[in-house]
Amino acid sequence: MEADLVMEERVELMVSPTGGQGSVRRAHFLKPIVTSAAGPVAGPSLSCPAAAEYKDLPLNVCYQGCKTPPKDWENWVDRMHSLHHSTWKNAGIVDAIMNSKCIIHRYDDLIFRFLEKWCVTTNSFVFPWGEASVTLEDIMVLGGYPVLGEGVLVSAADEEMEQVVKKLQKSRSNITKSCSRKATQGKWMAQFRGSGREIEHEAFLAYWLSKFVFPFARDTISRDVVTIAAHLARGSKIALAPAVLSAIYKGLGLLKAAIAAAARKSGTGEDSSAVQVTVPALALVQVWIWERFPSLRPKPSVVVGSKPGLARWHNLKMEPGYRSLLTIDSVGKDFQWRPYAAAAAEGEGEGEGEGGMIYMRDDEHWGSEDLMGFVRCVRTSELVSLQHCIEQYLPHRVAMQFGMDQDLPGYVARVNVNLEIAWSDYSRPIRDAKIYVPPRVSQPCVTARYAKWWKKLSLGWSWKTTDTKVGVKKELFPGGGDDVPPPPGFSPKMKKKEKRAEDDIIPLPPPPPPPHGFSPERKKKVEDWETPPPKHKHKHKHYGVRLKEAEAEAAQVSSKQEESKVKCEEESGKSRALGKQLEEKIRHIEKLVRVLKGGGGGGGVL
Repeated sequence: MEADLVMEERVELMVSPTGGQGSVRRAHFLKPIVTSAAGPVAGPSLSCPAAAEYKDLPLNVCYQGCKTPPKDWENWVDRMHSLHHSTWKNAGIVDAIMNSKCIIHRYDDLIFRFLEKWCVTTNSFVFPWGEASVTLEDIMVLGGYPVLGEGVLVSAADEEMEQVVKKLQKSRSNITKSCSRKATQGKWMAQFRGSGREIEHEAFLAYWLSKFVFPFARDTISRDVVTIAAHLARGSKIALAPAVLSAIYKGLGLLKAAIAAAARKSGTGEDSSAVQVTVPALALVQVWIWERFPSLRPKPSVVVGSKPGLARWHNLKMEPGYRSLLTIDSVGKDFQWRPYAAAAAEGEGEGEGEGGMIYMRDDEHWGSEDLMGFVRCVRTSELVSLQHCIEQYLPHRVAMQFGMDQDLPGYVARVNVNLEIAWSDYSRPIRDAKIYVPPRVSQPCVTARYAKWWKKLSLGWSWKTTDTKVGVKKELFPGGGDDVPPPPGFSPKMKKKEKRAEDDIIPLPPPPPPPHGFSPERKKKVEDWETPPPKHKHKHKHYGVRLKEAEAEAAQVSSKQEESKVKCEEESGKSRALGKQLEEKIRHIEKLVRVLKGGGGGGGVL
């Protein structure tokens, strides 16, 4: 099916993401893509309080996971490594376990500053120069976790493994009978480290999974990881990378939501209690930032020989004045799209454009783990983790991180009905007839339409730390119609609802005209409000204030009219009284005239 294809190849007008003159060439894109800006382009959105004041917010963040390896952990790792290195290699977890010996100092200022750029709907960071994200490739290279294998919800493979799982669960239950009423990691290590028991290896892996990989229960050996440990102890591959990345996505979303809730609570001042949020340790996110932003990192250590991905960042600290460097939007030219590929190519002396490969379905390497792992990294899917966590993976939005070209990202429907269906979406077979693997050293570009689309979105965004939730400035697009994209993150349906909300505003009725003799200046102010103020994009901010002012002035006008009416009635009453007096005098005079006329005719005397 067309919808299940991973990539597409075609000739397009391509331009550099940093600008410049374009050229027509054969390009490779990750699907789904949209070939017209008028189509269903899935735009990101931004909404987050500024990180600069996060310390002043009523927020309490609890990071799950180990900041510093516990005492005697390194000795236990070295002993198990000497005994089970080959097994770990078969399971693909050697580097992941050795990474647990590294110390990564956390810098909340750095993480919270980047959290402003995080879009929870696309699971990506939104920068002025484009989107970027933590991908499965990052988790595989930096964390050492495999992308291939069975899911983390795997069950025991046979009766023998079932017995091992039961022994581990029994040991866990025995520890919970202590006064702490939980299987603490300290007691677990004390019971199994150096014991030489037949299940010591499985117990070691259960401790590592609970402490460093899935630290969902604080200082506790999780029941959910016991079966995973039994599989890894046999050398079976378990796809830990998608589970770890899913937890990171969820943690970033929870942390951003907690900051927003704390900001609202701080604004109202009604509740002084702090917002509590628990998220996994974000060490991999911080190292991802260091790898891609050279100006925002300490100087990495020189690693000699085969070392895990975190070794070059072990125990490093940033300079005391690093906070002044946190101007993310101004360091776009230094952003590293492919830091790992560039380092590998430099070590092997690979030149630009060398190493690109096309694998056909009938190729002997078609089913190789390297190719399958690459496809998992660049294909959209659902990421399944423990504790019923499912997050959407959208690598087609950040294709340049894999050396691919970028076009307008299409919409991807969710396949998260349940954990089993979501996992089947991740592990579905490849349906492409061929797969293109880009060279390590390459210059990926964007289509001309993508450059135009992103420029419009960037102009519509306000890159300020005080408020990053903005729409698109319509005056920038005088053509109107389809030339005006919906605001980032708004579907056309949402845009229509917003328009209907504007139409529902009832204009202020015009006040009655001022009475005769009223001040011309005040009359002019009244006339100004006979027509409601025009609707514009700032009406929600100012219209309510002007409406109150108009109502106050209308009330004053009505009061003046009432006073004038009273005066008119008084004058009218006086006029009526005077008229009656005149009528009485006229009737008296007319009577005298009649009498005089009558007397004269009859010879009478006055």
